[in-house]
Amino acid sequence: MNKTIYLFRHSEPVSDSDLPTEEIPLSYEGRKKIAGMVPRFDRIAGVYSSPYLRAVQTAEAFNMNVSVDDRLHERTIGRPEAFTKELWELQYRDRALKLAGGESFLEAGRRMHMAMADILSALRDRQSAVVVSHAAAICAYLMEFSACEVTVTDAETKSRKVIWNGKKIHEGPIPAPSYFVLTFENGELTNLDYHAR
Repeated sequence: MNKTIYLFRHSEPVSDSDLPTEEIPLSYEGRKKIAGMVPRFDRIAGVYSSPYLRAVQTAEAFNMNVSVDDRLHERTIGRPEAFTKELWELQYRDRALKLAGGESFLEAGRRMHMAMADILSALRDRQSAVVVSHAAAICAYLMEFSACEVTVTDAETKSRKVIWNGKKIHEGPIPAPSYFVLTFENGELTNLDYHAR
């Protein structure tokens, strides 16, 4: 059984918005960027999204019925005003770290893992799906796999290095939009790749 997941970070949102993070929409440029990427995905069995508006609007660009799964939402920070650059970097080294009212990378990774397992179960052999989520939630999920390592290289620019089976597949910020390609064989992740635009 061979299945593929295209795990997207949502496209570019409106900047400087006063809206709650869940309600921030895509910018005009963000809509253009994801529309330009859609044509390369012509054999998709399903599209799944975080409930956040910018993720749903990214998923809707694929012109399919979007299944919204709350477990794909961004990692909950807790008190954003207390979340410094130092804490942002530390969470990648201490996956149990969390602020009051927030969740740790371990917790975010586990709920993402459960959502992805259900999505994989819904796919048949040789089918693929697009899943739209958020950068930290995606990193937390990837870190659930022993063969995958995610480390911070520059907290100022939110640059991360992603290693799969000892091979670097990405280093730098994770642009909106961009995506990881996850290949599963018989339920096991056997390959990981990364594409930006």
